[in-house]
Amino acid sequence: MIIVDTALKAREAQGKPIRVGMVGAGFMGQGLANQIANSVPGMRIAAIYNRNTERAIGVYRYAGCENVVAARTQGELDDAVRRGVPVVAEDPLGISRSPEIDVLVDVTGSVEFGAQVLLEAFRHGKPAVLMNAEVDSTIGPILRVYARENGAILSACEGDEPGLQLNLYRWVVGLGLIPRVIGNVKGLQDPYRNPTTQQGWAERWGQNAAMVTSFADGSKISFEQSIVANATGFGVRTRGMSRGLKYDGSIMEIQKLYDIEELRALGGIVDYTVGPPLTKIFILAEHADPKQRHYLNLYKMGEGPLYPFWTPYHLVHFEVPNAIARVVLFGDEVAPPLRGCERGRDEREAIPARGAGPRLRASAPRREGSGPHVRRRRAPGGPTGGSAARRAIPAFPRRNMARRNRPRAGRRSHPGRCWSKLMKVVIFCGGLGMRLREYSESIPKPMVPVGYRPILWHLMRYYAHFGHKEFILCLGYKADCIKKYFLDYDETVSNDFVMSAGGKNVELLASDIQDWQITFVDTGMSSNIGQRLKLVQRYVDDDEMFLANYSDGLSDLPLPDMVRRLQHEPEAVASFAAVAPTSTFSLVQVGDSGRVRSIRHIRDTGVRINGGFFVFRNQIFDYMRDGEELVEEPFRRLAAEGKLLAHVYDGFWACMDTFREKQLLEDMYTRGQVPWEVWKPRLNHQKATA
Repeated sequence: MIIVDTALKAREAQGKPIRVGMVGAGFMGQGLANQIANSVPGMRIAAIYNRNTERAIGVYRYAGCENVVAARTQGELDDAVRRGVPVVAEDPLGISRSPEIDVLVDVTGSVEFGAQVLLEAFRHGKPAVLMNAEVDSTIGPILRVYARENGAILSACEGDEPGLQLNLYRWVVGLGLIPRVIGNVKGLQDPYRNPTTQQGWAERWGQNAAMVTSFADGSKISFEQSIVANATGFGVRTRGMSRGLKYDGSIMEIQKLYDIEELRALGGIVDYTVGPPLTKIFILAEHADPKQRHYLNLYKMGEGPLYPFWTPYHLVHFEVPNAIARVVLFGDEVAPPLRGCERGRDEREAIPARGAGPRLRASAPRREGSGPHVRRRRAPGGPTGGSAARRAIPAFPRRNMARRNRPRAGRRSHPGRCWSKLMKVVIFCGGLGMRLREYSESIPKPMVPVGYRPILWHLMRYYAHFGHKEFILCLGYKADCIKKYFLDYDETVSNDFVMSAGGKNVELLASDIQDWQITFVDTGMSSNIGQRLKLVQRYVDDDEMFLANYSDGLSDLPLPDMVRRLQHEPEAVASFAAVAPTSTFSLVQVGDSGRVRSIRHIRDTGVRINGGFFVFRNQIFDYMRDGEELVEEPFRRLAAEGKLLAHVYDGFWACMDTFREKQLLEDMYTRGQVPWEVWKPRLNHQKATA
């Protein structure tokens, strides 16, 4: 705002105000026109369209603008704007096409009609600002494809809840904190409201009854939060968010509704509550620096780990001119979606999904568990709480946890396990994951969830199934996230248990990691895979063979078969899984004259790629030099000597190198198609391809 108001005053002084064309003249459009005409220097309402021409003229008069003219043709419209005369367009596309209009503002509330007006504006290189959450939430990312192709910008607006939340989000991030919850606050929610019940209220305030109903029944807030989700990459805890959770407490204590470990695993969520009072939107954020946490406590922000930041109001049309100025003068979008704005992307990326998706999605698959000390259960209805689905279940306190040892007749055999030759597993967890930035900016790539557990857990569970339970994690970027996850690990999320004493005592009926041994080794922020392996050499020096993995791929590869093959090849030093690529590329063969000889899909060429599953003999270190990438120079030396094996595998394999690949794994998990979960007997023989 500090920069915007100065820039607008400069435009006013130059006699070059921003010329705004507004499509839609409802209640919000009326307020915006009045605000621009009477309170915003360096900007003017140049043209208005509405289906009812008299309504558009009335909006001008409401703002104190007289001598309004109606334009039937493009020329009449352009001429009126050029002369500074208030004009009502009879053709909405005339505003989109006019070279005299600097920016279009969509206040229609219509998806189809709004899209037509916006697309025409983009064809003429014109930026647009949306007071239309419906179009932004549903097809906003798609429309931005066309905007960018024509050198234009499509932006959400300030003042409305999505813009308000994104402004606060940017401010909190700028302070150095890590947002974990972005929350919208309603004054009331009643799913049974309808246009008839809302008619009186709508007439009192001069609004549309159907639109007012969407405010009261909770549907509008879902549109709003999906915009925030798209712009931040955050996910949700459950489908539908809180579904109208009532909270009357202090904003300073609202963090008690959330579990920090669950939020970290998800990477952050969008949510909404009914209440607290005097709050419109809020953000809960944590700080990684204990020194700064000390200062936050001094500044009355509480002891954490989640610190509340909030705005008590949203002033809608009062703030929209700020967004208009940001777009026109600085090319700054208010809430640009992280993905879905490039041609050729899977359409599902328009709304990023996470096992949250850490990450923001307005809906998410149902989860079967949660982070530590948070449980969800049905609660009986009551006079104050409404349905169970809409009420809070408070977090239980820390529990005394023990594993219940049940008598067993004998050790149960597990098909495919290799009990005789157990090995250590080196997992590379330190990279930045730049191609998965929707998540990697807040958590390391191995912690990106598939379902309710990070991909790293799925991989370690895979190795543990075959008996390999001694892990060496090569840490780097955001190492603390991985350490904290296992230090605060909650066994109840994925195991059956018996609870007593009101949740204070929990007896586990099974365990995931009780018999795992995990060595956490910091191998540097910028080390490559070869350097990370060299840095943990001392932990495997006494082992004849060991396993290794990139930590970003899942498979149902029969690991004992791969191990046995290397054992039966005494001269071989290394083996890796050679899998078919999952890419959608085609290979083109071109002759000398430039004529194409053939085009084949890459999967039909017999090409194999490194799947990231390795078996090594200790001699691998003899082929490595300082600073070398593992699969570059060392593997070339091994291949030259015939000591490198490729274990060809055509079963299930999928990596998670991009957001699209993460979404495919998440979709499989949601459908229950999880072939990599070889530890579940009922799924052992289930096959799938990503």
